[in-house]
Amino acid sequence: MQSEKIINQHKIILPDNMLLIISKPILKPVVFCTSQRFKEEVQHFMNEVNKLTNLWILKPDFRRHRKKMIKKSEPNRLKAWSYKTRVPGMAMAHAERLRKVKAYSGTCFIYNPGGYVGWNTFGEFFMTSQELHMPIFALEPHYEDEVIFDEFVDFFVSTPEEFVEKHHLFFVNHFLELKKGLVRK
Repeated sequence: MQSEKIINQHKIILPDNMLLIISKPILKPVVFCTSQRFKEEVQHFMNEVNKLTNLWILKPDFRRHRKKMIKKSEPNRLKAWSYKTRVPGMAMAHAERLRKVKAYSGTCFIYNPGGYVGWNTFGEFFMTSQELHMPIFALEPHYEDEVIFDEFVDFFVSTPEEFVEKHHLFFVNHFLELKKGLVRK
C-alpha cells in the first residue's frame, strides 16, 4: 500500500511502511566582514542575529587586537612592525572563511556603520562580489558616491531582525528524509 503527500504543490508517493520527515529549515551560513574599528558593534549585531535564529556565522578574527591599535587609522597601524607582519595572515584566513561559506552556498555581510568600508574589507568585498559571486548584505550604502560598492550589494539591512528576515526568505534549505515506520490509516 502506498501513501501520497502533497508538498509545495508536488505529489510525493511514499513506499509501504515509510514516513516522510521534513526537517526544520536550515539557513545557509554567513560570513561577516568589517573594519576592526567596529569590533564591539559587529559582535553585538552577530549576538542579536544568534538570538533570533540558528545561523552558522563565521566571524572576523580580531582577538589579538588591542583597543589602542584599533583606534588608529590603517596607515598608522601599518607603521607597527607587529601589525604589518600579521595583516597578510589575517587577510588570508578571512579569505578562507569566505571560500568555506561559498562552498555551502552562503552569504556575506559587510558590516559598515556610517557607510565606512576599510581597505581590507574592500578587498574581501570585491573577492566576494567578483570572484565568489556570493549574495552580499550590507548595513549602509558607501559614504562616498563615486566608490563602486552599492551596485554590487544585493540587500541593505539596518537591523538584525531585517537581516534574518531577508536571509530567511531567500536562502533556506529543507531536508526531506524517509524513515521506516508504521503508516497510519
